[in-house]
This record gives sequence, C-alpha cells and structure tokens, in this order.
Amino acid sequence: MAETDHIRKLEAEVERLTSEVQGLRARLAHEGPGGEEPVPLPQRPPRPWLNRLLLVLMTAGVGAATFTYLLNEGIAFSRFGDTANQLASIRLDYALLACACVAALAVLAYVSHRWLTFLSFAWLAVYMTYALHFAQKPGAIPGGPLTYFWMSAAFLTACYLLVASGCIRESRKRTRRGRTAAVLAWANSIAYFYYVGSGVRAHVPRYEPAFLLGFTCVLAAFAILAETSGPRRNYLFQAFVTKTIIVCTLALHAFIKGEWLWIAMAVECVVLAVAYQRSGVVVLKVLNLLLLLVTFVFCIQAVKVTDSVAIGPRQVPASWLFGTSVSGIFLFIAWFYERFTGRLGPADRRLSGHWFLADTPFDVPCATAAMIHAGAAVLILVTITIVNLGDQTALPYVLAAESVGLIVLGLLFRTPQIEVGAGLMLVAAHVCYYFFLGLDRPALDQRPYALSSAAVMAGVTYMAGFRWERCLRQIPTAGSSEHHAMAAVPCVLGSAMLATIIERGLEGAHVPVAQNVLGVVLIAAGCGLRYPPITVSGVAALAFAAGTFLTRLFSVEHPLMAQPHAVLWLALFLGGYIAAERALALAERRQGAPTPAGDATRTVIVLAAAVLGLLGLGEWAPSAQRTFCWLGLATIATIGGLLTGDGRYRWTAVLVLVVTATAAIRQDVSRLPAATLYQHLAVGAAVFVVLVSSWCYPFFRRRALRAAHADDGTGASHHE
Repeated sequence: MAETDHIRKLEAEVERLTSEVQGLRARLAHEGPGGEEPVPLPQRPPRPWLNRLLLVLMTAGVGAATFTYLLNEGIAFSRFGDTANQLASIRLDYALLACACVAALAVLAYVSHRWLTFLSFAWLAVYMTYALHFAQKPGAIPGGPLTYFWMSAAFLTACYLLVASGCIRESRKRTRRGRTAAVLAWANSIAYFYYVGSGVRAHVPRYEPAFLLGFTCVLAAFAILAETSGPRRNYLFQAFVTKTIIVCTLALHAFIKGEWLWIAMAVECVVLAVAYQRSGVVVLKVLNLLLLLVTFVFCIQAVKVTDSVAIGPRQVPASWLFGTSVSGIFLFIAWFYERFTGRLGPADRRLSGHWFLADTPFDVPCATAAMIHAGAAVLILVTITIVNLGDQTALPYVLAAESVGLIVLGLLFRTPQIEVGAGLMLVAAHVCYYFFLGLDRPALDQRPYALSSAAVMAGVTYMAGFRWERCLRQIPTAGSSEHHAMAAVPCVLGSAMLATIIERGLEGAHVPVAQNVLGVVLIAAGCGLRYPPITVSGVAALAFAAGTFLTRLFSVEHPLMAQPHAVLWLALFLGGYIAAERALALAERRQGAPTPAGDATRTVIVLAAAVLGLLGLGEWAPSAQRTFCWLGLATIATIGGLLTGDGRYRWTAVLVLVVTATAAIRQDVSRLPAATLYQHLAVGAAVFVVLVSSWCYPFFRRRALRAAHADDGTGASHHE
C-alpha cells in the first residue's frame, strides 16, 4: 500500500510540473524573454539585388519589344496628339501580349517573395521575348547585324548569369527547390547556348572555339560555387558538372583536329573515372560511359586514315599510333574501375547527391564499366588490325599475338576484364583463320611453320579458355549448365583449330582416326582434371571427327572405305567412341551422382558409334556379306553390354538387329542360296542368344546379390 501511495504522489507531481511548463511556453510565445514586450513578428527577407537587376532587364526587354512593335506599326511618338488615335487603330499582337502576361506573373512572384517562381517566369519572359521579336534584327533598331549581335549577346549573357546565380542561391535551401533549380539551370543553359552559340557561328565563326572555352569556364565556376555554397554534391552541382563536360567536349572538338581528338577525349574519360571514384556521384560514371561511346564511334570511323606520323626516323601509320593509344587509355580505365572503384551502398550514401541515379539501370556496376572499357579497347585494336592487315595471311596470328599480350597484361594488373577482352580477340583470330580457309588461299599453308603456328594459336586459345572460366566463376550462376556451356566456348574453338590442323596435315583414313584420338585424349584429360570445359571440347572433337568421316565416306574421288586396311581404321575409329564413353562413365562413377547432360552425352556417343559403324560397314562390305558384317556389329554391341552392364549397348544391339533384319527383308531372302540363307539364320540365332543372355545376366546377378545380402543379415542375427 505504501508503494502505491508513493507512485500516486509522483504522478500528481509530474502532472503539476507539466501544466506549469505548458503555461510558461504559452507566456513566452506571447511575450518577450523579459515578459515586458511582445516578440516582434518575423520580417521577410530583403529582396536580393540580383533579382532586382533581372527584373529591370526583363522589363527593359519586354518594353523594347513593345516599342519596336509600335514603331513597325507606324506609331509616331513625336506627335503626341495623334498617338492615342494611332494606338486605337493598331492590331493586337498576341505573342507580345503573352510575353507581357508572363512578365506580369514574374512581377507578381517578385512582390510575393517567391524567388524561384520569379526566376522561372523572368527567364521565360526574357527568352520568349527574344525568340519572338529579337531573334532577327528588327528594322526599327539602327546599326548593322554584327553590332546588333553583340548587343543581344551581351543582354542574354547578363540574363544568363543572373538566372544561374539565382538558382545557386535557391539551391542552398535544403528543400525540394534544389531539383527545380537544377531543371531551371538546365533550361537556362540550353537556351543561352542555342541562341548565343548560333549567333557566334553565324556572325563571328572564328570566335566559336573561344566562346566554347569561355562558356566551359563559366559553367565550371558555377559548379564550384554550387558545391561550396550549398549542400555537398547537390543536384545543381551535378547539373553544372554535366553541362561543363558536354561543352568541354565540344570545345575540344573545336580546338583539336584530326586523330589527336581521340586521345583528348580518352583522357577526358580518365578524368571522369577519377572524379567518380573521388566523389561517388553516379552522373559522372554515366557521362564517362557516354563519352566512351562517342570516342569509340570516332575511332571506328577513322581507322581508315592513311596519314603517317614521324617518330624519329620512322613513319608510323596514324591509325596504329592513335588507335593503340586510345586502347591503352581505355585499358587503364578498366584497370582503375576494377581495382579502385566501387558502388556506394545505401549505408554509405551520406550526401543527398549520392542518391541521384543510384540503384537505377544507369548505375552500372564498376566491374561492368571496366568490362565495357576493355571491350571497347579490344574492338578498336581488332578493327585497326583487320583494316591494315586484312589482305595478309598473317592476320590471324597477329590477332593471336595481340591477345597473348592482353592476357599477360590482365594477369599482371589482376584485371579479369582485360583477359575477357583477350578472349574476344582470339575469337576474331579464329574467325579470320577460317575465313582465309574458306577463300582457299594457298599462301596460308605456304607460310613457314604454318601448322605449328596454328597449333600455338590453339594452345593460346586453351590458355585463354582457362582464364575465361576463372572470370565466369565470379558470376552467381557458376557451376550450372549455362556456366559450363559458356566456359567451354574457347576450348571448343581450340579443339576446332586442332581438328583443322589434323585435317590439313594428314591424309586418308588417318584424319578421322586422329581427330577421334584427340577427342578421347581431351575427354580423358577433362575427366581426370575434373575440368568440364576440356571435356566438352573433347566431345566437340568427336563431333568434328564424325563430320570428317561422313564427308570422306561418301566422297566420289577418294572414298574412305576403298583405302587399304579400311576395316582396321574403322575399328580404331569406333573404338575411340567406346573409349570416350567409358571415360565419361568412370568420371560419373567417381563423382557419385550422374547428371542428365552426362547421361545424354554418353547415349549420343554410343548411338553415333553404331550409326557410323553401320554406314562404314555398309560401304565396305559387298551386298551379299553386308548382313554378316552388321550382325557382327550387333554381336560386339551385345558383348559390350554384357561386360559393362550398361543398357545403352544392349539397346544399341537391338537397333542394329532391327536395321539388319529390315535390310535382309528388302533383299528378298527367298532368292538367296540355301547355304547362304542357313548361314544368315545361324549367325542371327547366335546373336539373338547372346543378346538374350546379356539382358538376363544383370537380372540374375542382381537377384544373387540380394540373396547374398539376405544371407549375411541372417547369419548376423544368429550370431547375436
């Protein structure tokens, strides 16, 4: 009870103190701190003098438009007596009336101290009046066109500076006015640049570079002022920075001509990348990528430049010098993005400007930005190399050598994007190699060490494939079938190159057998190293071997099965498929969990061996002995199923028997001699018995194993 009473006393005391505090607050709100005089009402801030000056210029512009209009209508202000009658008789100009209405709204906003609204209406009134009445020199204004241009340019420049300064002043307020001020600053700069820039180009074109440089400096000064006088990284600062970069690029285009412009724009990309890393403003990265695109287009369009640049006693093609320079700068930017930059997370965005364009499609990851720069550099190098060496058979090997240099560069600077670019260049080298093969250029084989050079290029392709797969591991889909398919692309290109080398270096039946051996070796290596891309390239080599076999099997000039020892070569060829299937089976057994893709691959390999065997024996054996040969193939498949316990071979044997029976029926068995018919029946019966045995053997074996396990369990229970 004592504690309850104490709590009630404390609550009553809190209520009393709360009422006293509220009374004191009410009294202070009505009286001054001393309690004698009331608090004075807050005074409105004084009107900024810059706004007053803008108001004067706006009024002068609208007034001048009205005066020139009246003069054009024939109003004689010298005779004041007739002025009223003349004004009553003129027609109404709705455009001028609209300008006057907008100016009146600006005056109303000025009186109401709505400064951002005043700036907007004043800017609109100025440029509406100029566009409708002063874009062309009115006849009532004395002087020449050049004098009129300098007068109008001075008037627009003054209005531009006043509006831009007013936008910066309004952006200091931490409200949503910053975005509106940024939009107004954009409109102000676009209108000023259009009217004054077009006037400079029309009247004094020799001063256009100076105008662009001066405007760039003004925009940069406003950007610094917006950054230092308002919130850091504010919207207006980003707007002025964007305009500065755009006008600076135009100034570079005006001052620098020829191929040096490529390097200047590439250096500008470096500046933007460094600025993004220092500030974290996403718009700088967006500008960097846009400028990269423009520079890339310029370089691709100018790769056919035939000029030369003297470097000491040598003359270097300008396209090589400037193209490689730009590519080197882009590779540097790719390294910089990969090693030193990163996107700011939501927890690290301490400034409001960091949120602009963040987490949007424009805010690409820094690794992606690095990949874009590396890809652009590689495409420039590939284009320049092809344009300058397109008629030489050394082109594929030059591209391969360049790719090796890029791989080494990527390894040294630990930039995987450069290594991926090297893979793209290797793809271009392979395309050029097969293009020359398609043209059947004899110079490709007449080059010294042609086959060994192609073999080296294949080895480089496998090395690039290894690095390519390492880069793909960083993607979240690593380990999936899509990952293995993408990772196997360079290795498949290497297998295709090796298969082409075998085809151009060997003759006759040696070619498909050697290609098959290549496939078996690659599959065994991939399974042993547990590296799926090599395994996929081995399967691709088996496919190349099958294509070569079929092409030469039905050749009219040099049929494959008409060569000496054709059956022996056919047996070796088919044995390669069986060895490849067994290597895949052993690898799946080691992994413990077969995959659907692995099972399908093994099935396709066994069926391909059966089909190729049927076709090869059908071309080799006479029509009377063809059935015997096919029955022998079925017997081999049946024995394979019996030895391995794999149902693929048994089903393949059934397929071969069906094909054999169909062929025998089509030959009209009744016309065969009795001895030949009995031989067919005897061999067919033997094959049938072996096939049934192979089907029954696994069943009885499994039942025996289950019985053995049951006996072991029983013995154990008795022992207990």
